[in-house]
Amino acid sequence: MAKLQEKVRMWQSIFVAIVCLGALYFIAPQQLGILLLKTTYISMGLAIGLPSNLFPTTSIPVAILIFDRSREKGGVNQDNKNVLFIDASQDYQPGGNQNTLMDEHMEKILNAYKNRKSQEKYAHLASYDELKENDFNLNIPRYVDTF
Repeated sequence: MAKLQEKVRMWQSIFVAIVCLGALYFIAPQQLGILLLKTTYISMGLAIGLPSNLFPTTSIPVAILIFDRSREKGGVNQDNKNVLFIDASQDYQPGGNQNTLMDEHMEKILNAYKNRKSQEKYAHLASYDELKENDFNLNIPRYVDTF
């Protein structure tokens, strides 16, 4: 029972934010990155870039940021400071007014998340030193070269 409670506690510490992609590189990226990565209150572990036209209320591309409070100082994952960047911007089914993420697209994202390894032209696991070297800029194409 204690192990189950620990797992539940760990999962309760994860939260998700959906932001416009521009927030990662137009709005003072260094300040945003420092806030999200260096603070002892929040630790970002994943950034997923998604295609445009996924939501009915906006056509702009978005990013999903996943934060894990267990990575904070004193948390069970406090030594895990890397961030996985996934560029899923090309994974969608085109639609008239709205694009759709199909099951295979979501499965590809989930597999990359579970594996937490770099994949050429799709995902990059950035170390804390690499993030620091890039002034904590969170622009996904800085880490995932899709060309």
